[in-house]
Amino acid sequence: MKPNLTLLTALLLPVALASAADSGAPFAQMARPWPRTNGAPKASDVCFSTRWPRPMNPADKWNAFQAAREFHATRLDWLYLSGQPDRDKAFVAKFKAAGCSCRAPHCQRGWSPMP
Repeated sequence: MKPNLTLLTALLLPVALASAADSGAPFAQMARPWPRTNGAPKASDVCFSTRWPRPMNPADKWNAFQAAREFHATRLDWLYLSGQPDRDKAFVAKFKAAGCSCRAPHCQRGWSPMP
């Protein structure tokens, strides 16, 4: 049955797309904006997650700030706390100072899957 479904999809999909294209309107005019919930990323946001504050020490080769900069991140969305409040606050503050919003970084207190 599965090969038949695949074949049927392959045959019908072009027909469906062609009929949509026959309306004459470009796709950009057919698309409609979707209402975003409060706190949802903007269409222009580049969401970033580092999971843990990196670098963790001077020997750590992973640097969250460098990666965020290279990806042009605009938003930090997930971060497990290290359990060191001063370090965690400084880490988030550094992202905010770089222009990233930190919309509710999901800070999982009491659970630390530190590598």
